[in-house]
Amino acid sequence: MRILIIEDSNVLARVLQFMLKKQHDCIIDIAPDLATAKTLFEINDYFVAITDLRLPDAENGESVELVLGNGIPCIVLTGSLDHKQRQRLLQMGIVDYVYKENKFSYEYVVKLVSTLQRNIDTKVLVVDDSIVSRKILKNLLKQQLFDVVDVDSGEKALTLLQDLSGIRLLITDYNMPGMDGFELILRVREKFSREELAIIGLSNEGNESLTARFIKNGANDFLQKPVVHEEFLCRVNNTLDSLDMIKKLWELANLDYLTGIFNRRYFLSKLKELWGTESYQGVDMISFVK
Repeated sequence: MRILIIEDSNVLARVLQFMLKKQHDCIIDIAPDLATAKTLFEINDYFVAITDLRLPDAENGESVELVLGNGIPCIVLTGSLDHKQRQRLLQMGIVDYVYKENKFSYEYVVKLVSTLQRNIDTKVLVVDDSIVSRKILKNLLKQQLFDVVDVDSGEKALTLLQDLSGIRLLITDYNMPGMDGFELILRVREKFSREELAIIGLSNEGNESLTARFIKNGANDFLQKPVVHEEFLCRVNNTLDSLDMIKKLWELANLDYLTGIFNRRYFLSKLKELWGTESYQGVDMISFVK
């Protein structure tokens, strides 16, 4: 993985370089100005670029245009940002913007890079009968490098979940013809637990009870439409972070730390699942374990 930092402050660039290398196995190039960044783009391919919004030779965000023009995910660093500038950056399709405030800001940048790496291998299914809504959601998710598929009905979603393995997140609208979002979630939860597949519900209705109903029916989270860019992406990534944490805890409990193979706890839990099936009927469990 190769990362480009475009930053005129040598101290800040080196701090980011150190923090990124500590967390990731990567090559990092540093460009102190727009001219150097252009040269580096001509000779290297980058996974992501982290750029200052204002450079000595690019006062108006030309570095962001350069990064996105090369088809590279862009994380923007800035000391200040007004509403108009924020809207422009989000419309351009950046990954995120980060204020240059303290070390926690730079830790957030490092986490963003980790998130992008995770997202490449993460399949997301979007279910909405509105073409416009699906397009908006797909664009937001693809900016974060998710592998996105979409369908226009709950029936098609169930079929896709059966035929396509590896989907980790389902985002569904509530009000759809035929099968609505509630029924879809109930049907999905018959086969997939919260730990296997996360679900986020959406609705443009102002009903205050919708959030509770979605969560009670098996959704992990709920958002009001139209979605707010940053809130949507934060909710999506936080939901997937929770799945990752659950997976890590399961691995700690069921895999040997040194070899990575299943441990005694795992085999005992599997044995309990199988107990009572035809293959094990009549076998004494205690004697079997011994």
